[in-house]
Amino acid sequence: MDEMITGRWMGDAEGAHRAIIEGIGRLERGRVWCTRCGSTQSVDSGKCMRSGWPKCCGMTMTIDSPQERKQPPAGAGGSHA
Repeated sequence: MDEMITGRWMGDAEGAHRAIIEGIGRLERGRVWCTRCGSTQSVDSGKCMRSGWPKCCGMTMTIDSPQERKQPPAGAGGSHA
């Protein structure tokens, strides 16, 4: 019985994670980067959401590419009135 409950829960979690990933390009591409050494790795974003993201240089790797990290956040204006 416990296996059936666990299997049903995992199926629901996988479906929920797929729904979250769809339409979010940074998750869909399945790639992470180390912000310290620049190393990159292919990942299954759904599995990472369930079990944790890879680490490198003692830190969790990011879904933001180096180019994306250089861009200012949306809505961050450069003028101060």
